[in-house]
Amino acid sequence: MASIWASFPWAYGVERIALTPVAAWVAIYPMIVPTSRPRVVLGSILAASADPIMLAVALSHRGDPWPEPGELFGQLYGNGAAVLIAVVGSNTIYRLGRELKAARELGAYRLEERLGGGGMGEVWRASHRFLARPAAVKLIAPPAETEGEDEQLLLRFEREAQATALLQSPHTVELYDFGRAQDGRFYYVMELLEGMDLQKLVAEHGPQPPARVAFLLRQILHSLAEAHADGFVHRDVKPANVFVCRYGLDLDFVKVLDFGLVRSTPEAEDAPAALARSLAEGDVLRGTPAFMAPEQILGDALDGRADLYAVGGVAYWLLTGELVFEGETPMAIVMQHLKEEPDPPSARLGRPVPEELEDLVMALLAKTPEERPPSADAVCAVLEELADSWTGQARRAWWEEVAPRPASSPPAAPPGG
Repeated sequence: MASIWASFPWAYGVERIALTPVAAWVAIYPMIVPTSRPRVVLGSILAASADPIMLAVALSHRGDPWPEPGELFGQLYGNGAAVLIAVVGSNTIYRLGRELKAARELGAYRLEERLGGGGMGEVWRASHRFLARPAAVKLIAPPAETEGEDEQLLLRFEREAQATALLQSPHTVELYDFGRAQDGRFYYVMELLEGMDLQKLVAEHGPQPPARVAFLLRQILHSLAEAHADGFVHRDVKPANVFVCRYGLDLDFVKVLDFGLVRSTPEAEDAPAALARSLAEGDVLRGTPAFMAPEQILGDALDGRADLYAVGGVAYWLLTGELVFEGETPMAIVMQHLKEEPDPPSARLGRPVPEELEDLVMALLAKTPEERPPSADAVCAVLEELADSWTGQARRAWWEEVAPRPASSPPAAPPGG
C-alpha cells in the first residue's frame, strides 16, 4: 500500500492527503485483532514507517526534490495519529477482553454457556481448566444488585452449598467446589446432568406410568432419607428441584437439587454444630406454596415428614399432570393445603391408579405429620415392588424415543461420583 501511495503525484504537494491507506490500516487492525500494548506499539510504528520509507524510495527513483519539512509533516502526521489511536484503542479493547475472561473464570472453572437464571442468580455450563470434566456453576448476584435481605440471600446460598456437601447419597446432586468470585458473587460448582427436571418431564410428556412414578419416587426418597438421618429437612421438594437423567449407563437416574432452604431438625445433634446453628437462625416461612406441608405453612416445628408431604405433591404431579391444589394466589393455594382434602389421583386422572400407590400418595398428603408414613425409608418399602416393574428395557425405550444420544456422543454422562 505504501509503495502504491508513494508512486502517485498526489502523494505530496498541493493535492496531498494526510490519511494514507497505511495509516488507516494501522489504526483499524489492532481494533480487530487486539493484543498486548508492547506488540501494538512495535507493530504500529513499523507499519506506519512504511509510508516515509516508500516515499523516500519513490522520490529518489524519480529524482524529485524532498518536500519542505512543514509539507512533509502535513503529509505524514496522519501516520503518527494512527499509531496513537491504535495503541489507545487496542489497549482498551484488550483490557476489557481480559476483564471479561477473568469474570468468566471461577477458580479452576471457566464459564462457557448460560443455562438459566432467576431471582437469586444464574446457572452456567462450565469446564475445568485442567480436568476433562464439565460442570454446572450456580452464581448468586452481588449483594449490591439484589433487592432487600442481601445478607440473608447470601447466607441461604452458602447454606445450600454446605448442606449439599454433607450429603453422600448418589441421588443428591454432587458438589465439587464453592467460594466467592472477585466481584463478590458467591458460587458453587456441581456436576452437570444430562436430562430434565420433573416439571419439564410432565409438562412436555404428560402424566407418567405408575411404575415409573414409583421408580422415580424411590430415588427421591433415598436422597431425603439420608438428609433426614443427618438432621436436615429440605423444605422445597418440588418437580423443578428433581432432575431425571442419563447418568453413566443408568437411565431414569434421579438427582435431588437445591438444598437452599434446608434447615436442621431439633434432633440434629450429629450435624456440625456451626451449620446447625446457622440453619436455625433467621428462620422464616419459605418454600413453594403448591408443595408446602400444613405445618410448614403455619411455621410449626418441622421434621422429615414435611418433606414427605411435598413428595406426595410431586407424586400427584407425576401421576396426573396437575397440582394437588390450584389457586389464583399463593394464599389461596396454602389455605387449601390447610383445610381441603385432595381428590384421589385416579379421580383427577379419569382412570385407575394402582390402589397401593394411590393410598400411599393420599397418606403422604395427610394434614398432620402423625397421619403420614413415619419416614422416607418406610415409603420406599411400600414402593419396592411397583418400582421394580419399571424395567431397564422400559427405561431404554423411553430415552431412545424421547432423547436419543447422538452416535458420536460418549455413552457416559458428565463424570460424577
